[in-house]
This record gives sequence, structure tokens and C-alpha cells, in this order.
Amino acid sequence: MIQAVLGHYPVKIITPLFLVHAQFEPMGPVVNFMNDAARTTVAFSEATLYDLHGKLEPSTHPLVVFKKRDICCLYVDDARGRASIQLLQRTINIIVHVPNLICRGEVHVGAETRQADILDSLIGQYLVLTNVAVFPTVHLPADFPSRPELILGHKDAIEGYYPE
Repeated sequence: MIQAVLGHYPVKIITPLFLVHAQFEPMGPVVNFMNDAARTTVAFSEATLYDLHGKLEPSTHPLVVFKKRDICCLYVDDARGRASIQLLQRTINIIVHVPNLICRGEVHVGAETRQADILDSLIGQYLVLTNVAVFPTVHLPADFPSRPELILGHKDAIEGYYPE
């Protein structure tokens, strides 16, 4: 019997409403799992939710599930997890706006991808940015890296982008 390969990684997530610190257990490489078209939701364990609007106290739950399109930005806080993400060679310097963050970094695209077609040319649902600088547009009530080496952003959460 073939066993599924499960990773176990700490993650930090930005949604329209929450900053989340949690554990993530994808089957296989992170991007492949996140881009699985059959999955509309993603489960996280040991999750602490921080309200981005300051109305709720932080709360910790053994399990939380989010719609994939609401996972605006996902940072894998583990080098092994980030190493499982295969990147295309060509990069474009870009600024991306998602709810609650502006991210400046390098998007990895195919050799023929035009700057205007970055989102339309994605094979999956998640855009990979490397060498990122993160600028919150709201007060973040807990830690989120300001200079992550790699983050994932859901293309439906991207409000707009422009090349540098």
C-alpha cells in the first residue's frame, strides 16, 4: 500500500479577516497541494486566529478550515516546506496588492509570459513570490515576516499588480 507523504509545517496566513499562526499538513509538495483543483478548502491545525480589525481577542482552535480563495497570503515558516516549492526560472519584479498587505517581490513565470498575462497564465491558483518585502495596510496584531524569502498568494485574492 502506498503511503501519502505528509509534511508538517508551521505557517502564517493572511485572510481578509484574520492573521493566523497554525500548523499545515499538506499531502505532497506545498504548491501541488494548494493548487489541487479538487480542493476548495484547506485545513490547519493548532491555529491561533488574530482579528485584523481588533474586535475579537485572539483565539486558538485545534482545527480551522478556510476557503482557498480567502487565503490571501501564505508563508511557510519552515525551510523544508519552502524547498518543496519548485520555481520557474524567469522572474518579473512586481508589486501585488491583496487584502491587508502590499507585497513587493519576484514572481516566477514561464518563458513566454507577458507582464499583463501573469494571473491568466498561472497553471494553478497560487502565485509564488520570492525575495519579498511585505507592507501591511492594517495593524498586524501578531508576527508576520516583513522580508519572507517566499510566499504564496491566491490569484483570486489579488486586487491588482504592477511590474516594477
